[in-house]
Amino acid sequence: IYEHANGRDDADIREKYIPVNKSLSAGQVLMRDYTFDEAKVIISEMVDEVCIRLRQTKLLASGVGLFVRYSSMSNLGSFGHELKLNCPTDVNSELLKACIYIYNTYAKKGPIRQIGISFGGLVEPKNIQVSIFDNLESLDKERNLYVALDKIQKKYGLNKVLKGSSLKKESTVKERHNQIGGHRR
Repeated sequence: IYEHANGRDDADIREKYIPVNKSLSAGQVLMRDYTFDEAKVIISEMVDEVCIRLRQTKLLASGVGLFVRYSSMSNLGSFGHELKLNCPTDVNSELLKACIYIYNTYAKKGPIRQIGISFGGLVEPKNIQVSIFDNLESLDKERNLYVALDKIQKKYGLNKVLKGSSLKKESTVKERHNQIGGHRR
């Protein structure tokens, strides 16, 4: 403790750090209070954002987490909940469905000021047991669509292809794509 307090550390910083649990996440503090329904637009945009990063790492998520902090005016506090998926995936609609399920189940109808999502339990796609209840053909079509959109956005910019919901007043996606770490470029 004495050495550390005096700025001395014998740790070898060249050693590669390997995290115990891998996850990808995104979060944002909203510029105003959002209603229960308006926040769903933000969750959808954040899922799309993290799914792009998920596909870039060539990993699949086997768990989803959602965090919501309410406005300080409401005295509702916050909540966080995680959900384990039946089958690991990188498909936007599947991950969004899990986030919305958590949101609809645990969120209170109060003014929302902060939202965070995380995709955990990241695994490589080899030897994944698929569910017999999933329509694999439609999931592959959707995955291929998003891979193509990822390529377009990488080449021409994130704001070149957006969902129609990005035109809604509650959308923050265009602003966030023009920021670095939540700050203007």
